[in-house]
Amino acid sequence: MSDNLFSGKEASSLYKHYAEMLMADSDKGIVLIASGVIEETLKDLITLRLYPSMVKSDPLFCGETAPLGTFLAKIEMAYRLGILSDTVKNELTTFRKLRNKFAHNHKLTSLNDPQISDQLSHIFKDDNPVWVSILNTQNAKINTKQQFILYFAATMMALKRLTTVMTVVGAIEIEHLDQSVQ
Repeated sequence: MSDNLFSGKEASSLYKHYAEMLMADSDKGIVLIASGVIEETLKDLITLRLYPSMVKSDPLFCGETAPLGTFLAKIEMAYRLGILSDTVKNELTTFRKLRNKFAHNHKLTSLNDPQISDQLSHIFKDDNPVWVSILNTQNAKINTKQQFILYFAATMMALKRLTTVMTVVGAIEIEHLDQSVQ
């Protein structure tokens, strides 16, 4: 793995995978698919910080009364565990609201709809240095759908790289514990 989480062949491959995942879908489709993928990845990251469940279907995440059964709960828990920064938490919260608008309003179909583009403006803001640097790498003006795919792919690349790092750190901690017990 490269020293920088956001560069190198593995990061590039992850980014490409997630960008291609959404290319052919409608605006509504890409938002719903992207939210499901991000939510599942947050579950994976949270799970890495917890003791394993003793049952196959983890009651923290599955079932009617699961405390971490919603996208919002996963965002909040990942933040409280120190997995997400304030900025990423706020972006994902905005993203979750955007997903809810698409999921609960059958008339919304476009990322260019005023109520959607207003939500996106909170994510694609000029004061976010990561987003500005990503956009600066693009030579041409990109449309809203391309911005969304770019955002999703970059976010997923970062979250998956973080998962890899947390898995390695967890293995090192377990190895250290095993050695101290002996």
